[in-house]
Amino acid sequence: MAQVMREAVGVFDNIEQLDKAIAELETTAFPRQDISVLGNKNKVEEKFGSDTVKPEWVEDNPATPRGISIRPEEKTIGATVLIGVPAYFGGCIGALIVNPATNLILLGAVALGSLIGAGIGYAAFLGLKQRHNRAIKRQIDKGGLLLWVRTPGPHREVKAKDILRRYGAKHVHIHNIV
Repeated sequence: MAQVMREAVGVFDNIEQLDKAIAELETTAFPRQDISVLGNKNKVEEKFGSDTVKPEWVEDNPATPRGISIRPEEKTIGATVLIGVPAYFGGCIGALIVNPATNLILLGAVALGSLIGAGIGYAAFLGLKQRHNRAIKRQIDKGGLLLWVRTPGPHREVKAKDILRRYGAKHVHIHNIV
């Protein structure tokens, strides 16, 4: 016999509010693995034929692709890596190009190579950020951003619904999943 699990579900019109709700859920009684959001657009498109979906069509569907939310601090770490790694390699390439050279020329080449690498990384970061923001806006325009929270027990159901509502979620309710 399949085990029935209960979940709270809510729909957000704002990514910042969704992030704040997730942060509070994680710092209270809900481990990260019990919190999920709508899966990546490729999986959603594969399942439903569009990379955005109306939340009311899928919020209670257990077959809806799900994923974990990327925390704001994880986005910052990713941006740092995306900019820092090309800067590092740019500096190394600059040093290799002028080697052997005087210290002043070597430092200048490293600085210039690092700036060029950081610029390339920053351009890549801006492109990815724009793409991500467009996808979020499209989903919000379609009806909102979905958040599910597994709620083992009535006390956690009440707590989860309270947190979701406090951060502006709509369509907040509990449903069963198998």
